[in-house]
Formats: sequence, structure tokens, C-alpha cells
Amino acid sequence: MIWVAVLLAFAGPPFWETKPVRQWSQDELHELLHDSPWARPAVDASSVFGGVQTYLASSRIVQEAEAEMARRRGKAKAETASNSEEPEEGPDDYREFLKENAGKSLVLAVHYPDTKPLANSKEAQLMENECIMKIGRKKYKMQGHFPPTRRDPYLRLLFPKPIGPSDKRIVFELYLPGTDSPFRDVQYIVKELVYQGQPDY
Repeated sequence: MIWVAVLLAFAGPPFWETKPVRQWSQDELHELLHDSPWARPAVDASSVFGGVQTYLASSRIVQEAEAEMARRRGKAKAETASNSEEPEEGPDDYREFLKENAGKSLVLAVHYPDTKPLANSKEAQLMENECIMKIGRKKYKMQGHFPPTRRDPYLRLLFPKPIGPSDKRIVFELYLPGTDSPFRDVQYIVKELVYQGQPDY
């Protein structure tokens, strides 16, 4: 353990603290959204099934990473555009929500490439009832959600943002229709969610 601590001490600050998002490699973008303090897998209680990718989409650093990914996709799309290309989807209501409610909501993005289970009204109702956020001893119900789309395969769950300086963990208890094990948990460590010296979630 001592050697691990020594190695970490000499590792230096992470890439997201040392260079702007536009200078990140594709691997670094992937790491930020898959294996970082802001990105954790939601696992079932027995850990039998693989984790479902989640990340805190309301954080500033994640919003910057998502914007950069969209910019690169748009650039690649423009370079390979053809007459047979499918039209873009309609207005992005989620982005408008973020602009109008900046700092008011905590958003958990859940990778959801198959939207069919969410079309089942009973399953959708279960999701709305069973998805909760726990901070300390308090529980908070989901306030709404944005469903995944062809362009954005992430279910975005909206919660209040009551996190204080003494809080240690943000725990989400989820019901995800259509997954191998729909009841899953994921937790984030508050002290790790810091970007450019500021709390970021």
C-alpha cells in the first residue's frame, strides 16, 4: 500500500486538469465518460451481471466532454456527408433544459441503446417510482427524465441537488427496465468530484 501511495504521488494531476478538452485524445474522452470520478458502472446487488455505464451529466467537466464529442462527430459527419444521409433529429430539449436550469438539478446519464423497454408503460412507471438518490440518510425521488434517442443513447434521470460540504457519497438506487438485472446501484464519492478546484457534480 505504501508503494501505491508513492506511485500516486508521482503520477501528477489527471489530464482533465492539465489541458483543455479540445486537446484531449479520443481515449481520454472515453476515459472521462467511462472510468473517472464522474463515471461509474451501475451494478446489481450480487455483482453477477456486468455494470451499466453511468455518468454525472450535470457536472461541468462532463458537459464539456459531451460538447467536444458532439463537435468531433459533427466535423466527421460534415467531411463524409452525402445525399443519402439521414436528417438530424429535432431540437435538443435536454440541452435547453440544462441552459434554463443550470446548477439546479443533478443529472445521471445511463447508457441505454435499446429504448423498447422504456415504451412499456408499466415498466416506465416502475422506473419512475423506484429510481431514488440517497445522500446521507435522506432519500430523493427522481423528478423527471429525458429518454434516450438515436442520436443520444442515454437515459437522463433528473434529481434535486441538495449536496452539502459534509456529504460524502451520492448513491443512486435504480430500476432499469430491460437490463439483465433491472435493480442496480451506483455511488459517487463527493470529495472526488472536483474540477479546477471547485465541486463539480
